[in-house]
Amino acid sequence: MILASNDLRLAFRCWAAIGAAACIVSVPLAAAQAPGREEGHAVASEQLRVSGAADTEPFGRIDCIAATPDGGVALFDGKGMDGPTLLLLDENGKLRRRLGRKGAGPGEYSSLQLSDCISVTADGTIVLLDRGLSRIVRWDRNGKLLPAVSVPVRPSGLPPYLVPLRDGSFYVHSVIRPPTPGGVFDGGDYGYIHLSAAGSILDTLRPSAMALRKRGHRIGDPNVQWFPRIDGSVLEADQAELGYRLRDLKGAWHPVSHPRPAIPFSTAELAEEAAIQEWTRLLTRGAVPAGELAETKPAFERIFSDAGMRVWLLRRVPAEAGIPRPEGGPPSIGATPRPARHLFEPPVWVRFSAKGKYEGEVRFPLESASGSAFVATGNTVWSASLSKEGEPVVIKWLIEMH
Repeated sequence: MILASNDLRLAFRCWAAIGAAACIVSVPLAAAQAPGREEGHAVASEQLRVSGAADTEPFGRIDCIAATPDGGVALFDGKGMDGPTLLLLDENGKLRRRLGRKGAGPGEYSSLQLSDCISVTADGTIVLLDRGLSRIVRWDRNGKLLPAVSVPVRPSGLPPYLVPLRDGSFYVHSVIRPPTPGGVFDGGDYGYIHLSAAGSILDTLRPSAMALRKRGHRIGDPNVQWFPRIDGSVLEADQAELGYRLRDLKGAWHPVSHPRPAIPFSTAELAEEAAIQEWTRLLTRGAVPAGELAETKPAFERIFSDAGMRVWLLRRVPAEAGIPRPEGGPPSIGATPRPARHLFEPPVWVRFSAKGKYEGEVRFPLESASGSAFVATGNTVWSASLSKEGEPVVIKWLIEMH
């Protein structure tokens, strides 16, 4: 089902008034930035939202999405009505094609996929990394099945798990060396295996010295995220600051930084997280101990590079009250009732150009914080989220940066 956009303009503080209908959001940057920051504004216009492949076929669970060059989106519904399904939607959110089905034959895939299991190349080739069957399944832009690529390693670690390169080869995130005695893995055990289009191992991409630096173990302590990009360059970002650095094809590093003041966790956030941590400890009978929360938030949560080589960072911001979401488990454990999360951070994405120029930031409705998938092609953005009723939806946005 698709809901068309209303002609409605809202300011930053009216997110709670946004219902299931689509909207246009005008976002002045100056209202959200610290004193002394440059002025400017970004506009996020919600164009449409899709709740299923058809009116009678709602989405079951959107595991991953990828933007297509024609302005549409590919998505993997892990709990489709007819089983796991890879769907292609056009720029208007209408179903264009179904690809494959659950199984182990040609063009088929296993049911459980990773959080970023699909990718779409510049020529429209749809690529699915099937962890369960250890292979990469591919279709051309017209839906014709292409030869699968065997993956000789098990994808693991942190996303992105699959990076298709412009030359037709692939990077797959995996373990690159045995763990230390006792089976404990650290950051140096993970890297990217470079595979040819035929599936042979070409080389291994290992983490840099910065990525291997020891970090604190508190919740919220900054970490380093890194991954190769479609042109073979490497992006690396330390969550301690709003920025990143790029390693070009000659091995030279180029830093990009846009400092912002550190944001502390509020008293309410600390109390809510402490209750959730204690619940997790009780639920696992101590197997997962309660963690300590850092005093301040990292500068950003996630980072990705789009098809145009722009870099997007999900900036950490003060949390706001949203629709409560109970934690998993029974209603209570002994005298401890199951806690619910009430505080959420509205998604605020910062964008840099392909050359590292700061282009501004845009804030999305608090409702869209319930989903994690976010992909962009040009100024079109698709996000996977949950509606106020808790149902999976895909939303198309138009981003205007000034």
